[in-house]
Amino acid sequence: MNLKFLKWLVVFVYWSILVLGFLIYLKSFEEKNINWNNKIINDNIWDIKWTINLKKDTIDKTNENIKDNIWISENNIVDSIIINDIPFAPQAPFWNWWNLMNQEWCEEASIIMAMAWVNDKKLTLEEVDSEIKNISNLEIEMFWEYSNTSVSDTAKLIEEYYDFKNYNVINDFTKYDMIKSLEKWNLLIIPVYGRDLKNIYYTTPGPVSHMLVVVWYDPAKNEFITNDPWTKNGKWYRYDEDILFGSIWTYPTTEYKINPPDPNIKRNKSMIEIFKSN
Repeated sequence: MNLKFLKWLVVFVYWSILVLGFLIYLKSFEEKNINWNNKIINDNIWDIKWTINLKKDTIDKTNENIKDNIWISENNIVDSIIINDIPFAPQAPFWNWWNLMNQEWCEEASIIMAMAWVNDKKLTLEEVDSEIKNISNLEIEMFWEYSNTSVSDTAKLIEEYYDFKNYNVINDFTKYDMIKSLEKWNLLIIPVYGRDLKNIYYTTPGPVSHMLVVVWYDPAKNEFITNDPWTKNGKWYRYDEDILFGSIWTYPTTEYKINPPDPNIKRNKSMIEIFKSN
């Protein structure tokens, strides 16, 4: 091998090493750029996703607020329309509370109010008085008494007297079940331990067994709105939701005096859901 060839070989190897090193550096630089670009892209994607999620949350919250406002608006509308459409019937139409029979006619009065609503009928005191007595006479035929009528027997009475079957007898319910039913524009007939209600218009101490009609629920005040036949001031009478629900008590059909419920025993709860036919 001559000296000239050796020089060219050294030069070739030297430049080859330089070129190879440059290519390796270039590749490494491109990979870093790619990784950096990917990082930027990923960061941008995350920012986009975060923005989308933020907007989604905002939209969801806006929708919830809209629904709440609609729900409240509907309740306000119903307060002014539905309640006005439910006639009131006191169980002592001419305020003759000295008559012991009038003190027992809460079930009959509740039935009359519910069915007047079903039939879009207005009531006069004379009609209420006559209807109460007619229903009471049927009670005596069916159950041999009129003093205290259970929820299930009250439902039978409605069906027999009015030939009406658009009702449900519901047991073991919650106050939220009551609210849901009222939102469907139904009425509720409920039995209660009257002394738990602490109604300022009741003659002290108030009735033991009592029945009334729940006509609506006010979410702004957490109150059930009722037509309470025990008092002439019972139209649209408001009860705190917990007080009314806590007072619900399924008393039996009996001609005998009913004792107050045992505070140490859980009360059975039942109600009649009344709905208009489609």
